[in-house]
Amino acid sequence: MCGSKTVHIKTFVFLDFETTGLFPEEPLNPLFFHQKPGDTERNASRLLDNYISTTNPRKAPRITELSLISISRARVEGAIAEIASQYGEEESASFDAPPTCPVVKLPCNVHTRQINPELDEAAWVEYGMRKIGKNALIYSRNDLEEKNKFAVEWEGVKLFLDQLPKPVCVLAHNGIKYDFRVLHAELLRAGLLQSNPFSSDIYFVDSYLMFMDLEKEIHDDLRTLTQIVDWRLVSTSSKDPASINGHYPAPEVNREDSGFNGRNQIFRSLSTTGVDETVKITKATWLEQYSTPKKSMPQCGTSNEQAK
Repeated sequence: MCGSKTVHIKTFVFLDFETTGLFPEEPLNPLFFHQKPGDTERNASRLLDNYISTTNPRKAPRITELSLISISRARVEGAIAEIASQYGEEESASFDAPPTCPVVKLPCNVHTRQINPELDEAAWVEYGMRKIGKNALIYSRNDLEEKNKFAVEWEGVKLFLDQLPKPVCVLAHNGIKYDFRVLHAELLRAGLLQSNPFSSDIYFVDSYLMFMDLEKEIHDDLRTLTQIVDWRLVSTSSKDPASINGHYPAPEVNREDSGFNGRNQIFRSLSTTGVDETVKITKATWLEQYSTPKKSMPQCGTSNEQAK
């Protein structure tokens, strides 16, 4: 609006749960279709409301551990600048040097609460059986039964959030489909929704959708890149001079192995490199592949013409 002042987020909070399981799958529900990257028509708030409206709180997973990590905006911006600096130094280094992942340490406040999910006997038995088969369930019944209930622990969580510099942005990966739905179900069961559990200057963001939108251009470029490569000319052997592995050789692989192909091997060998490195390796490989007099390099966008 005219005359309005932009207010920047002052604190970022990263939210994650341990729970008793997952939501029941509803494969025919259109809500569970994959979201499109860069969808300008998507309304995240309405999407969350729709998910909540189809959620039965009694069947929703229960929280067994709630963890929050808060960090100021200034520290996040400082970390971004530091990572950019480290990445620039890596770019100027020798191409023969193995790629490294920038590491930046950040001062954070960590808040964790373990919670008794208040299961009945049948649900505890089911949880125990599920825990045997899935390492993701890390807490036993004995670990959790001595903990406080969600309603008791929520007071401390709310105090933690209320004391942070505002505005606050709470981020959860795949939060709309999972974390925010779980939290809403817990607040509803505990009768805490009516007591205004969040102040008006606390906002929620699904980081999965955020990164999917931010990286749309990168994914589109990679899709184009994989489509223009003639994969029949790419070898999975590190001994082949035409191999796309370049300076990052991969182990010998049986091309006849079930479920394996050249494309899988390429992305496995490039999984430790960035997008820019991937493009560099691909270009170098093509130049090497078509550098002999017997072969010509196709013009960009003309699959049937040969370069003069």
